[in-house]
Amino acid sequence: MRLRAIPKSQRLPELATVRTNWVCILQHLLRRVAALVLIVLAGGILCATLVRFSPGFGIDERELDSRLNSASIAAIRDSHPDNRSLPNFYAQYIRNILRGEFGTSETFQRPISELMRERSNVSLRSLALALPGAWMLVLTGAILITAVRNRGLDVFSSVLAGALMATPAAMVALWAASTGRGTGIALILILVPTLYRYARNILERSFRKMHVMAARARGISTSSLLVWHVLPVAAPQIIGLFAVSISMAFGALIPVEFICDSPGIGQLALQAALGRDLPLLVTLTMVVTVLTFMANTAADAFNEAMTPVSA
Repeated sequence: MRLRAIPKSQRLPELATVRTNWVCILQHLLRRVAALVLIVLAGGILCATLVRFSPGFGIDERELDSRLNSASIAAIRDSHPDNRSLPNFYAQYIRNILRGEFGTSETFQRPISELMRERSNVSLRSLALALPGAWMLVLTGAILITAVRNRGLDVFSSVLAGALMATPAAMVALWAASTGRGTGIALILILVPTLYRYARNILERSFRKMHVMAARARGISTSSLLVWHVLPVAAPQIIGLFAVSISMAFGALIPVEFICDSPGIGQLALQAALGRDLPLLVTLTMVVTVLTFMANTAADAFNEAMTPVSA
């Protein structure tokens, strides 16, 4: 019996479906890129606006020198004319970015790209220790508390997490600096209590789902419940929480690195804020915005990949 070839009229819908899928993927990527550009530009101009209209902007410490005459003070004030007008500053800043330049820091009198390269290595080492360490403690504690189902232990862990959350980040950083623990340990102590409360609540809600209660009624062991019924349901929310923890870690870097005298991005951001260094502050805001957006996008993509496609 001869095999009959499939008519072209029947193959065209399959080809159209493939093309439609590629078009959808391309449109999705273009929307993500457009959203990233708009968010970065909006974050930069909001940061520039807040700094420009903050109290004391435009005041140079050299103006406080009583030995200077009025002409010298006027020359100092005229040394940064671009920062006086916010639209002119931001337009010039965007033009410099398109040329691959971020400008020069007014506080350090050095190229911003050079400062970012030097300081980012220190901060990345701290984050490489803090994020995995914090999440190992958070997941271990949340899974154990959920699995044991002991009311007293649950209350104790919640009280302990609440006490650590109420401790100021500056106090934790001061303890780390005085004992020589380093910025990584301080970041772990700051991140763990908040992440634990959210992770524990996510697992607890997943443990109370109807299908989990039905599985418990059938006599399935707690470990099997966690592996096959609780964790898969809680995974998308845990992944989203991990993306949020990256932004939390960058925020905690500012007091920790400043108090521990660690020359990283956090210390650089605080020094730029104290010096009202507008170009450096806008650059740091854009960098953190890009990293936050990329972390959230990666979490969304991972969750979409884990979601089963209905036929």
